[in-house]
Amino acid sequence: MRKSISMLAAAVVLSAGLVPAADALTVSVVPQASAVNSGDTVSVDVVVDFQGDSALSLGSYDLDLSFDSSVLSFGSLSFGTGLSVTGVPSFVQEYHLGTGTLNALEASWETTADLIALQPDAFTLFTITFNAAQVGTSLLSLSVNSLGNAAGTESLAAAVLGAPSISVTGAPAVPLPAAVWLLLSGLGVVRGLGRSHKSC
Repeated sequence: MRKSISMLAAAVVLSAGLVPAADALTVSVVPQASAVNSGDTVSVDVVVDFQGDSALSLGSYDLDLSFDSSVLSFGSLSFGTGLSVTGVPSFVQEYHLGTGTLNALEASWETTADLIALQPDAFTLFTITFNAAQVGTSLLSLSVNSLGNAAGTESLAAAVLGAPSISVTGAPAVPLPAAVWLLLSGLGVVRGLGRSHKSC
């Protein structure tokens, strides 16, 4: 019952658009690579960091990640475990994909005490895997719709760190196996022998 009340309070606080409290919370987009070849995949982590403030904890979030859909195409999304500190599945865990925008939201079903005691100081909220669709550069821009504290009583303020990009270059040249080079060399020798035989 207490969990239901906390979740209901979180929904009311976040939908009411209350003025966020000033906190040391940061959210950042961390690509696993800044440059990939066309046809490759690349993973991007969205990470929250409490900047050493042990009084902070996160119970819910609603974030939008924008990207250039002509350069990167969505592959998959996996949620982290920072809102499920004892293994209790989250109350809400879903994402919505639009053209060049991905919205991810999650709300914890953990108790306030467990989130405060067990949540790490920094953790991955979710990881997106993109396919490198074509040559170009895609900016990765994150916007925060809402961040709720563990008790669901407060909307947290956060600084969004940076706006990284991923560059997609042409596919690398495929090296020919050594056996192919040997075969081509052999054909060259045979052709040379054929010419010398004709001139005799």
